[in-house]
Amino acid sequence: MNWQLPSGNQSLYVKVITLITNAINTGNLLPGQQLPAERKLARCSPLTGQPFNER
Repeated sequence: MNWQLPSGNQSLYVKVITLITNAINTGNLLPGQQLPAERKLARCSPLTGQPFNER
């Protein structure tokens, strides 16, 4: 799955909530599936602009 935070002026925590909610709603995050580590999510922050794939 490609984890990239949405752009915009929202707080970081709101962006993370939006990212996870969208992943659940689209079926990309299934029940029991682990979320990426906090450090991996930080790598896809708007400051770095680098998405990453979690397989």
